[in-house]
Amino acid sequence: MWGLFARNGWLGAWVDGIFPFHHFHSTAHEVLGIVAGTATVILGGPDGRRFDVGRGDVLVLPAGTGHRNARSSADLLVIGAYPNAMRWDLRRGDPTERDEVLANIATVPLPPTDPIHGSGGPLNKLWHAERGVCRVGNSASRAHPARTSRRSPPAPANPRNLKAGKPGLAGNPRLSPLSPQAP
Repeated sequence: MWGLFARNGWLGAWVDGIFPFHHFHSTAHEVLGIVAGTATVILGGPDGRRFDVGRGDVLVLPAGTGHRNARSSADLLVIGAYPNAMRWDLRRGDPTERDEVLANIATVPLPPTDPIHGSGGPLNKLWHAERGVCRVGNSASRAHPARTSRRSPPAPANPRNLKAGKPGLAGNPRLSPLSPQAP
């Protein structure tokens, strides 16, 4: 998976787990590839959606997407990377950082490539239509490029449709892209 991400321009890779506390990155998009084990990941802040992930699953998180590991197997191993090795920060929703975080997120460019399928992949088409979270593939997608994850991807959320000031991560509507709340 490391090589696949790198070939598609998602660099600055690390190998570890997923933090057990809600956090987000305001300066970079992130791809998380599950190499081993299983986990339940919460996306979108404390009231976000839970996803059970396992070996071969890939999550692509737009800048500002709150995420945490709610539980995992002892053998969980994750590879994370960023488009063009974007520098990432670690934010936890401090209300005093709200203006800075919003400004950061607004300047993060869309990724030039999909971490699994490259420049012609579904991520580019999806994100150019609207920013959101999309699971874009699993290890089988290398052999079957049209195939995506073994689980249905969530529908992308439009941050403009999220309730401003919703509690979660500093009340930032862009930090909870999967929130079902609407204005």
